[in-house]
Amino acid sequence: MNANEKYNRYRALIAALAREAMAIAQTVAPLPSANPSVEIGLPAAMLLLNHDIRHSTAATAAKTLQFEIRNSFPPEAFRYDDAVGFTRPVYHPLIVRLHLLAGVELSQRALSPMRQQAKAIDLELWRCAVLAAAGEDVIRRVEAAVTQADGALRPRQNDEQIDGWTYRELAALAALHHMAVQQQPGRWLQLCAAAVEHHQQITQPDFTTHQPWAVAAFVQLSDPPLFADQQLHDARANLHLDRRSAAVTALILADAWHTLRQLGDRGS
Repeated sequence: MNANEKYNRYRALIAALAREAMAIAQTVAPLPSANPSVEIGLPAAMLLLNHDIRHSTAATAAKTLQFEIRNSFPPEAFRYDDAVGFTRPVYHPLIVRLHLLAGVELSQRALSPMRQQAKAIDLELWRCAVLAAAGEDVIRRVEAAVTQADGALRPRQNDEQIDGWTYRELAALAALHHMAVQQQPGRWLQLCAAAVEHHQQITQPDFTTHQPWAVAAFVQLSDPPLFADQQLHDARANLHLDRRSAAVTALILADAWHTLRQLGDRGS
């Protein structure tokens, strides 16, 4: 199987699972919260997955949906809750990036929080990924954030729980890989490849998350992509064990699908 065949195969798998997750998410009532729900990103994710629709009726509907999405997206909201009640800071830039990728025009007010540096590597690289998608130069920020050693993007500190560190690593790897594919395929892709190898060799299933962060990186940079297969299996299994995970899973998969589409279009 050549690279394009692999990308096409996994794009189809990821798109199908993303749509399944979206359908499940629509059946789950989010918990009452002062913060908006991550479900606000689902229309943008669906718009992204449907980018190949060409006929005029669909194109008109897409433009209408873009307008509706833009006017329902609160630029002042920095925190979004999943249906479990968790508020992970990385959800915010993930949702903003999906809007940009779907062609939704966002105000500078929505983008301005992304220019604030963050201590956590996953949040910092995801903010950079948003700005990169908006056409801004983030090279210095990315280079400063990644302190790679033994393959890990940022080595685990003695006081860090391994499951939390693994989550941040995989989420950070997803963001770095998106940017490597978009604008810095050389050095940043080498960093991603080293991280992929590290996690394939070191990371145990007990320490991973059912959220398939960086699945596109594992698809591109490993052969066979066994870690990606495990991520998709875990994500699908968890959808049926805990339907409240569906919305975040759908958002992550739609974002990964877009990166694999870029790779396929480029013939990488």
